[in-house]
Amino acid sequence: MTDPFGPVIVEATTPEGHSIRIRQFTATQVYLETGYDRKGNERYLEIRRLYKSVRGARMAAARFFEVSLNWERPQKEA
Repeated sequence: MTDPFGPVIVEATTPEGHSIRIRQFTATQVYLETGYDRKGNERYLEIRRLYKSVRGARMAAARFFEVSLNWERPQKEA
């Protein structure tokens, strides 16, 4: 099964333990993706999903959670 969104650019974890990822959606847009709950459903957070830049998505996530998030590049799978 292929992922409808592009590769993960950066990811972070909130103080509550939610994982957040920024994926390349198109050549000019990125997608802010939240983690999944134990049933496998994407967690619903009232936050916009598509942004023009990674910086915009990172700033929106920081404002939403009201904390500075530590963004890291994902680990390469072996």
